[in-house]
Amino acid sequence: MTMPGAPGPGLSFARAYRGSSSNPAGIHAARVRHSKVAKRWDNVKVDGHAAEVLTAVGELGQAWHGPAQVFTTSRIHRQTCDHGRRMLKVELHAHTADDPVDRIPHSTRDLIDRAAALGFDALAVTLHNQQLDPQPWQPYAAERNIVLIPGVERTIEGKHVLLLNFERGTDDVRTFDDLASLKRRSPGLIVAPHPYYPASTSLWGDLDRHVQLFDAVERNAMFTRSVDFNLRAERWARARGKPIVGNGDIHRLRQLGTTYSLVDADRNPEAICQAIAAGRVQVVSEPLEWTTVAAVLSSLIVGGRHRGRRAGAASRPSVETLSTDPAATASNYP
Repeated sequence: MTMPGAPGPGLSFARAYRGSSSNPAGIHAARVRHSKVAKRWDNVKVDGHAAEVLTAVGELGQAWHGPAQVFTTSRIHRQTCDHGRRMLKVELHAHTADDPVDRIPHSTRDLIDRAAALGFDALAVTLHNQQLDPQPWQPYAAERNIVLIPGVERTIEGKHVLLLNFERGTDDVRTFDDLASLKRRSPGLIVAPHPYYPASTSLWGDLDRHVQLFDAVERNAMFTRSVDFNLRAERWARARGKPIVGNGDIHRLRQLGTTYSLVDADRNPEAICQAIAAGRVQVVSEPLEWTTVAAVLSSLIVGGRHRGRRAGAASRPSVETLSTDPAATASNYP
């Protein structure tokens, strides 16, 4: 098993990439090597075990950043803004059991309860390609001092994009031209999630091709001290004056609270989104331990397999297809 920091196939890519800025042949070679490693990642996500996941992630980290790339913790940490108002603790990227794509063990109720316990002020439930109606959940969330922000993680031309606080029209967005049309006619916040993570649904070159569409870029919580795919996204955002938001991309409740945003805004969805677009946001982000990464990724792999086995079953209600009514949703998830 190749552990992170040990020699691996990604090391040659790192050397080629670092020395390729004025060498077109080197750039091409680096891209080819990265493509091979990324393909392995896609296979591991579906068929791998924890050890294989760790191996692949370590090799990918070496491929993109070189070995032993260390993330500096505590990049923020004012709880109040300059004029004395307490900043809002916000999570903008979270999935629940209502997600039509991923198998998520926790309900919306569980997510709200956990967010309240961790002192969050605002939360967006961003299912894949299906916007959860927050209205039935507003009273329950308000009782726990949580502001619910409407949102969806939309797949646009095969790439994931977070659409937040759009009143209507997100279901019709299938192309980047559709996204441009939505942005022209309706206020909302468009965030680039995990844009340079090694997955086919990450934006990669589409982020540059459609730079004007994105209001902010995500720092994703899935990183360690030695492997951090957020660094290129942060460089991209700083070079273009785009705000950075901290998101957990929550698929398991244990992910909530290690990376999040502090926003200088009033306690309502419109004000929060406007403040982020204006740059009144800070990121709190701590690297994960490898044991946590292994546990989360293993759980995601097992969940994906279970969903795959059930895909051919007769259509009937299951733990993945829950009512959006809080009164009808159980909260006894592991």
